[in-house]
Amino acid sequence: MNLNTKIKNKEIKVFIAGCGYTGYPLAKLISKNRIKVVGYDIDKDLIKKLNSLEIKNPYIKFTDKISSLKNSDIILISLPTPLTKNLDPDISSIENFLLKSKKFLKKNQLMILESTTYPGTTDEVIKPFIEKSNFILGKNYYLGYSPERIDPGRKIELNEIPKLCSGTTLKCKELIYSFFKIFIKKVILLSNNKTAEFSKIYENIFRAVNISLVNEIKMISDKFGVKVREVIDAASSKPYGFKKFDPGPGIGGHCIPVDPFYLTWKAKEFNIHTRFIELAGEINNQMPNWIFEKINSTLSKKNIFIKKSNFLIIGASYKKNIGDTRESPSIKFMELLYKNKIKFIFHDPFVKKIKLKINNKIVINKKSQDLSNTNLKKYKFVIILTNHDKINYLKLKQKSKLIFDSRGVFEKNPKIIDI
Repeated sequence: MNLNTKIKNKEIKVFIAGCGYTGYPLAKLISKNRIKVVGYDIDKDLIKKLNSLEIKNPYIKFTDKISSLKNSDIILISLPTPLTKNLDPDISSIENFLLKSKKFLKKNQLMILESTTYPGTTDEVIKPFIEKSNFILGKNYYLGYSPERIDPGRKIELNEIPKLCSGTTLKCKELIYSFFKIFIKKVILLSNNKTAEFSKIYENIFRAVNISLVNEIKMISDKFGVKVREVIDAASSKPYGFKKFDPGPGIGGHCIPVDPFYLTWKAKEFNIHTRFIELAGEINNQMPNWIFEKINSTLSKKNIFIKKSNFLIIGASYKKNIGDTRESPSIKFMELLYKNKIKFIFHDPFVKKIKLKINNKIVINKKSQDLSNTNLKKYKFVIILTNHDKINYLKLKQKSKLIFDSRGVFEKNPKIIDI
């Protein structure tokens, strides 16, 4: 039976490399359509945890054995693509997977890269690897790209998010489209892999640039004595030509702080300086420092010495209602407090503990503390960095001396300082 028939009959076996924030939800969605899925990850603890969560699901299993690849028809690569210290792309996890997988590849498999990466990765890295493995793309092996679009914490079903995809050949495109149509409501087929890769990068650059813009406007409006959120709400009443973005303590997660620099790196091949993208990164990265200085200045005007104050930080994750701390501005802010020898605790209903680093070295592990009366009495200055819904804001307002609010939780009053 050829691959096209297997896909139409839902008789395929799917192998997903990487079972983190994108791989696991994708595995669950595919299994709901009664398609057998094997999730692969090198993290044995994660594998054990996921197998316990899906113990009653007969269509899904997780393993740290790459040999399971040999029985698959579809291979989805959903591995992390971080940046190096020099802000260069690090696709080593993809390259290592390819090397390990070589002896388990077989004819008539479809390999799809899902990881966010620079335009050209599929054709420049994976395509040569497949061809050197003695396969003919479009004839007896198939390759394509389809970027993940998962946004943790957002209340939208994965099958409702339109799926971008493309393939190396016409046959590759046909197979990829047929596969995703099984479990995604809207599939958008693009002209080539590089365009699909570029589209994903552009989505994240759009968000990064607009977040940096609204954060810069926040800093400017603060000097003018103007409420930035009132300005934003007023502007958003316009029924065209404006998309609302809210200011905050910076940006976090894997995508927004990282992905734009993939294009910056690749653009250097063409002697292009991506000034706008780099400026957005600079503005967003300086937000924790700006907030620190704003708090210090506010306290100084009240004759309060910051180093003799105790702070309660609300939120360690990078966005509300999730436990993801990757690139979190909250963590960066707490590292600033630690570096300046300022006493603080943090509370986050989704994050049990965090590691603070100075010069890339772990200096301390901190656990989330509860919002007890004892803690609120000792840590009278509250800083809201993540606006989780589960926080008892009324209690904070009643018990705190001052609240520094970076998320617009409270209406501004003498006790609430907008930062």
